[in-house]
Amino acid sequence: MPPPLSAIPALPPSLAPPPPPAYGRPTYASRRDPQWEYIPQPYVSPKLAPVAFQRNGMLLLAQILAIVQGLLALVAGVDVIRLDIGLGGLFTGFTAFGGVDGQIIASGVVVLIIGTLVVTAAILSGRGSQLARWLLAGWQFIAGLTILAALTGYGLSLGLVPLLVVGGASGVVFAPLYGVLLVQAFIIYGLVIHPATNQAFAG
Repeated sequence: MPPPLSAIPALPPSLAPPPPPAYGRPTYASRRDPQWEYIPQPYVSPKLAPVAFQRNGMLLLAQILAIVQGLLALVAGVDVIRLDIGLGGLFTGFTAFGGVDGQIIASGVVVLIIGTLVVTAAILSGRGSQLARWLLAGWQFIAGLTILAALTGYGLSLGLVPLLVVGGASGVVFAPLYGVLLVQAFIIYGLVIHPATNQAFAG
């Protein structure tokens, strides 16, 4: 006859079998549990990369024309200075164009400065500089009005030195007046009138 169950000694806890798994709805941690507490974090906006300036074809062409114009102005400025030196050496007391008091050589220096500024402004305009863009367009407008005055017969009222400076800086020495006016109008259009250019500078 087997012994009763109460007489069988109980197993120690280390040898006792594991309890059966509990089935049914799982238990979740209480909302008051600190590990489940929501701690608001400060909002950090993502850093957006700056939008690169987008040049269009019209702006690029106007920029190239302005650079060529400025380089021709540098050549013209050197020629004007050489003209003053040459005439001063040929004629003693040369005064026909103001050679004695240095007006012609001063005009050549001014043409050199303008040519340098035009090249610099053209390069900076292609990189998105608003100041360089409007300065270059303003110079083209003033030079165009001066050439128009010379074509209509009112140029002599401005004086020889302004005509010499504007003509030399605009490339009149290397191209006809109407061709220079056309280039200036195209540069102004490409810099301040073309819709794609205005959109690029606005963005």
